[in-house]
Amino acid sequence: MSIEGSEQISAGRKWLIIFTLSLGAGLIYQLPYLRFTYYDPLQKALGLDHTSFGNLMSVYGLVAMFMYWPGGWIADRFSSRKLLTFSLVATACGGFWLSTFPSYYICLLIHAIWGVTSILTFWSALVKVITRITSEEEQGKIFGFIEGGRGISASLVAFSTIALFSWMGEKTSDFSIVINIYSVIIFLSGILCWFLLEDNASEIKSGDVIKDILVVLKMPAAWMMAGVIFCVYTGYAALSYTTPYMTEMFGLSVATAGVLGTVRTQILKAIGGPIGGMLSQKFGSATRVIRWGCIAMTFSLMAFLLMPANSSFLFLMIGNMMIFAGIIFALRGIYFSTIKEGKTPATLVGAVAEFISFVGYMPDSFIYTLIGHWLDKYPGGTGYQYMFMYMILFSVLGIFISTILIRYMKRNNGVYLVPSK
Repeated sequence: MSIEGSEQISAGRKWLIIFTLSLGAGLIYQLPYLRFTYYDPLQKALGLDHTSFGNLMSVYGLVAMFMYWPGGWIADRFSSRKLLTFSLVATACGGFWLSTFPSYYICLLIHAIWGVTSILTFWSALVKVITRITSEEEQGKIFGFIEGGRGISASLVAFSTIALFSWMGEKTSDFSIVINIYSVIIFLSGILCWFLLEDNASEIKSGDVIKDILVVLKMPAAWMMAGVIFCVYTGYAALSYTTPYMTEMFGLSVATAGVLGTVRTQILKAIGGPIGGMLSQKFGSATRVIRWGCIAMTFSLMAFLLMPANSSFLFLMIGNMMIFAGIIFALRGIYFSTIKEGKTPATLVGAVAEFISFVGYMPDSFIYTLIGHWLDKYPGGTGYQYMFMYMILFSVLGIFISTILIRYMKRNNGVYLVPSK
């Protein structure tokens, strides 16, 4: 049975595919981003300082950054069934390897491999399967279900592993069990994809890819949109360091910090995205909401910077962290909406999305190394202060760029994705 259209497969099988994709998509990124919940135990298990630990994510981000461009090209030319199965199984194998706590250079290699398996061969293939098995009318609902399912699956596994790790006494030597649980579930998701999906024919698209890229590079607004995403994503990338900030500066246990980290990263992701969408719809402009979000980010970061790091301010710090995370996820949920808001020509949507992803996600390639260096060189809270000041700088820059983008749109009568003369 082919899955080329929603009418050709049963509803039961379609929803089983959607469930499997939600599970796989929810967990495939949890291995490279495990630090968001388990910063301290993973760092100790690998025996790395903050800088070396940051280098792992920087390598992942650097490789992933260059994988956004060819991902769609690959998805158009190879079977989604094989791509998704390969991505999930290969990522899981990397997790099994990491659970042995190998040498630093092997850890770098694993993260580089994840940059390929979680971006190049996965994301565009995932989108292609969803669009192929659903009708045009239900795609919005299904994509929303997938996104919600990702958050739910990641939250359930995170809370379960935190409880297990705490029950085992939070011993570093037992952390391999946590990594293996994630890896097993991801591996099984890949196997399910193999049996649920069928090979699709190659869908090579016409058009001059290089020409499209050159056109996008001449669009001033595309650069501004990429700059806005860069600024917001800087805040997101640094969000993982609020976990060690809680344990080092406020004395929280690893388990408690892990629970708060899961709420911050997974629960608020599920809540923040829809809120951002509703605000964007209410005010009629994602760009305007992003500008106000950057203003709110600035005040929240200033509170981090000025708040004394002692136990009497613990609950205020946690509350501020949740507010900051909520803002980040609200903006992450809408910053690609600027493509539609700018009335991008349909033939250039893919090229624009790839370009702003390439530039906007650049912080992943260096920010972890940078912040790790600060934490190693300036212990005792000073490194975190440098981090918060750096984030304030980019939130202010986000206000500036989004304001220019809004004015640029007004000058072009609401169509700001036009090539410069």
